[in-house]
Amino acid sequence: ITIAVFGLSGANLNPLITVGMMATRRMSAIRGVLYILAQIVGAWLGMTLTAGFKTWSESTIDMPAMAEVADGNFWKVAVIELVGAIILAFFFARAWKYRKSPLTFGLTVGTGLAVTIIYIYIISQSYFGLSNNFMVNPAMALMYQILPSAGDNFGEIMGGIFQALAIYAAFPMVGGVLGFYLADFTSRLSGEKQCDCGDCPCCKE
Repeated sequence: ITIAVFGLSGANLNPLITVGMMATRRMSAIRGVLYILAQIVGAWLGMTLTAGFKTWSESTIDMPAMAEVADGNFWKVAVIELVGAIILAFFFARAWKYRKSPLTFGLTVGTGLAVTIIYIYIISQSYFGLSNNFMVNPAMALMYQILPSAGDNFGEIMGGIFQALAIYAAFPMVGGVLGFYLADFTSRLSGEKQCDCGDCPCCKE
């Protein structure tokens, strides 16, 4: 999918990547906001299609949903989401250097996604005993029923909403920015050219 849509949009497909690109001036703010809106709509359409197929096939399989974050696990889940976002954004930023070759770009991004999933599985299962609490994609997370709709009182509902948005939106987006800055920092340390546009002074040296 990354390779297929790369030529049309740059294959962000994730708000944390888009925020990282905006923060490092790889993308304008207006374009980035429009991308994020498109990603949320795309996630909603995907979940709607899934629900439609479930109804059409009369399947008894439950629709996917995120497990509720238990009391005391807030920081565990938040840090795992943050570090996972850093890893994914770092690989995407490094892949951006190879954007003239969609296949290389797609393989690098795919490798980053695989490393992120392996990291989350190992850390969450082996060290914390958590499962089905992680997404590393704010647009997808919103569709997975992370926002509570019931509670003992209004304050409890709002507290649950803020907690969910912090874990599945704020922390991943911060991680996205950190991942891009880390990629740029390592690029400077290695002495790489900062771009390959062919027009700027850096490329003409």
